[in-house]
Amino acid sequence: GYAVSLMLDVLSGVLSGAAFGPYLCNMWNDFKNPQNVGHYFTVLDVKKFVPLDEFKANLDTMIRDIKSSPRAKGVDEIFLPGEMEYRKRQQRLANGIPLGAKALSDLAEIGARMNLRLN
Repeated sequence: GYAVSLMLDVLSGVLSGAAFGPYLCNMWNDFKNPQNVGHYFTVLDVKKFVPLDEFKANLDTMIRDIKSSPRAKGVDEIFLPGEMEYRKRQQRLANGIPLGAKALSDLAEIGARMNLRLN
């Protein structure tokens, strides 16, 4: 984990001329200063390394192996990166975004000032 994080910081920060490590601004607490965040993208042609069907089959095997690994007590499922977010998005698309009482109250108040009804 540390080596991967360090390499990503080198590629997206140092290499791009952006901020890195402790020099990054806190994007949630500082809305006045530029963030100076860098980006790094890698594009690979999988077929240059291994046949595409073989890659897909091996990736499917890896996913099955990860998801069938022993789980800690109280853990029902092992998720891959982005999987929980994908499921949450599907839920939200199907059922809408739940709002708390305060948000609903604020929206109703704003709607009333604009002569709109909250359904």
